[in-house]
Amino acid sequence: MHRLSLFTDLSQETRIQRIQAQYESLANSDSKKLRNLIPSDEIWRLFVDGQCIEKKQESWVDFEQREPGYLEAMYKAYHEIFNDHEMTNDFVKKLHKMATQDVGNLLYEMKDFAKSVPGEFRSSESVHYGMNEASEQGLREIWSKGWNRREMQCMMICVEPHKDTFFITQPMVAELRLQVPSRQSWSHEQLSEYIGELLEYRGPSLPLFTHALKEMGLTQDDNQLITLFYNFTQGYTINSLQFNLLYAPSFPYGPAENISASLASYLMTATDIYALNKPLDKLYAIVDLIQSCEQLHPFLDGNTRVFSMLLLNDLLMRVGFPLAILDSPAHFGHRSKKELVDELIKGMRNCMDLLSTRELHNLKTTDIKVSDKKLIQVFQTCISHEEEARKASAITCRYS
Repeated sequence: MHRLSLFTDLSQETRIQRIQAQYESLANSDSKKLRNLIPSDEIWRLFVDGQCIEKKQESWVDFEQREPGYLEAMYKAYHEIFNDHEMTNDFVKKLHKMATQDVGNLLYEMKDFAKSVPGEFRSSESVHYGMNEASEQGLREIWSKGWNRREMQCMMICVEPHKDTFFITQPMVAELRLQVPSRQSWSHEQLSEYIGELLEYRGPSLPLFTHALKEMGLTQDDNQLITLFYNFTQGYTINSLQFNLLYAPSFPYGPAENISASLASYLMTATDIYALNKPLDKLYAIVDLIQSCEQLHPFLDGNTRVFSMLLLNDLLMRVGFPLAILDSPAHFGHRSKKELVDELIKGMRNCMDLLSTRELHNLKTTDIKVSDKKLIQVFQTCISHEEEARKASAITCRYS
């Protein structure tokens, strides 16, 4: 822990230089050589949350039990990023299909989402994701995008235990700021009725949401608003009602072709990343691309595994970085770019440390206890597939 603390105290540039030097020393900065150096039984670490290993003592076993078929699907999709391909929508769809098809307990199994299938963009479904691990700076960056991007995006607040949600947009907050301060002395019922007319909303939960909408209207600037949003991520309570913050991605009800156009525009920026000279600039550009994809949330389910685990590592290897074993891949949805670059650097350091010690997050793969024979077979199958893929890759390289 002391070594890591000393490492994180260094500038981002210095940390990157040290990682690149270690990558050069261990694998000649060659992604295929790095792949062969990582033990096949350690690949699973790329597909789980490191913080779940540290905090909850979880491993690949827990992820596989929650979503049967997850591990083998991710191993197969991982093989694909080492094959020749272009950074296109079709490739992303292919990755998604490989990473989610035949995996249990995903949203695709629910009747309400019958229109969407693995490997295709969501059609008319509205999706959202939780923000309970968001940072204030991450929320600030998300909120500031709302004025600049052509897509519609918004926050949502959820009131517990009712599970009702309410969309929050920038124009709505601007209107509340104009109207609420002069009416803050009104009774709750009067204010609720007025806000309903103002926002043209007549839902039965409006009296509940009025508590939060009033506080938004009383914020004097976006800094105060972001602080309020951050409080919501921590389970903020107003009049015994607990509010949580959610994020509703772009085109919450839009057609798939809109999502397709946006994703394609993001992926096109990959060529710009290759042309950058400074390593730190490359990392910030990669973070921007992956975060844009994650926040677009083009698929009904399985977005983080495709973008923050697979596509991210694909991009890293393309521009001369090692793989990253992240502590929390889901942070790409709601952390700031600087914070994400820090996490990315730590993830690459995790990969280098794994090569040196065969241990990460205080857990050795050989120490994982598995009694279920089916799970043992799943893991052995994944290892075999990885070994076969490595052999095939070596033959291809030899004769290409």
